[in-house]
Amino acid sequence: MRGFILMTLLACDDSADKISSTDETSSADETSSTDDTSSTDDTEEEPQLHSCEGLIVFPDKNLVYALSQEPELSPSFNGTASHEELLKLTQLREASDNAEIVDLSGVECLWNLESVHLYDNNISNIEPLRELTNLTTLDLEENSISNIEPLRELTNLTTLGLGENIYISDISTLSGLTNLENLDLQHTDVSDISSLVANTGIDLGDNVNLNDIELDCDDQRENLLTLLERGVDLGNDCGASLE
Repeated sequence: MRGFILMTLLACDDSADKISSTDETSSADETSSTDDTSSTDDTEEEPQLHSCEGLIVFPDKNLVYALSQEPELSPSFNGTASHEELLKLTQLREASDNAEIVDLSGVECLWNLESVHLYDNNISNIEPLRELTNLTTLDLEENSISNIEPLRELTNLTTLGLGENIYISDISTLSGLTNLENLDLQHTDVSDISSLVANTGIDLGDNVNLNDIELDCDDQRENLLTLLERGVDLGNDCGASLE
């Protein structure tokens, strides 16, 4: 009898150890899960790009309002539309002047846009513009943009406004936009304009505004002179040092 009791007690101890082990594992998993969730929450939210099939949803209510003012769309537009209907849009005219737009999600499906005015908003991420290769005019002035790489393939652009985006410093993307005729970089953090010299399409009669940027006139003197020699109408703060 005593042996049976001893065996029973040992079995109970073993069971308790297993339960304890299970609890520790569960606790560790929960902690890991919490950490993962916390890490995810700290990550900057990216626009939710669509596949452009089925109904397209625009989550930014201020962008929805701006789109609803475009005559090509149905008066009943409320933030959701078919791709077929959205292809009617060739211009976005009403999304500017303190419209308070933040998220451009959904715009990536407006494939037929040729002219877009988004100045004076709160936009920082322009990834949804990447595939809009029909664009010829794009005004993004007075926003919070720092990365302009999504514009790399928009080679039909003739007019590009990036002024008053104080975080833009790298403009290497612009070297390949050879159809540019009007470029505004006023009041940005640009200090190196060699990409503009590398852009052989920027030449006689084109307008480039470099006023009020972080430009060292002595360091960039040769680049400035090269653009001037090409006949570029160059707005800059280095006039005297270029004589």
